Amino acid sequence: MKKNASTYIVAYMIILLIGALNYIIFKYSANYKPVNYNFHNSNFYIRVLLLPMIGRILFGMSIGLESLLTKVGKHVKLKMNTTRLLIMGIPSLLISLIKILYVFGIIHYYFIRNETFLLSALFQILFGYIIISSIEKKEITN
Repeated sequence: MKKNASTYIVAYMIILLIGALNYIIFKYSANYKPVNYNFHNSNFYIRVLLLPMIGRILFGMSIGLESLLTKVGKHVKLKMNTTRLLIMGIPSLLISLIKILYVFGIIHYYFIRNETFLLSALFQILFGYIIISSIEKKEITN
């Protein structure tokens, strides 16, 4: 499929929709005020840890969406580049999960600093981009 204006318009509309969804998610998460700061409250996990993480991963996926839309065509089969996903995706996923690993006690507090949370957010976006950019086209020959 050739890159044309409609491809870019679709990609940017999806980016805007996911951006709006992220705004709603972060407003929803920011309004959470736990009564007793019980980390084992499932509502805490969902609102403060899981929803923002999913939102950032979706945002990263939307950044790479334009390249995916240009790969789609009539005689094209999409395949996942598992080597790229394993080499780049797994480490970025592990860094993305730092907050969750900390809350569950898998890593200790001396690894966690304010910069680590920012790094975690950036790697969540990167992980979403790696997922989308790992999809490659495979030409179908008849």
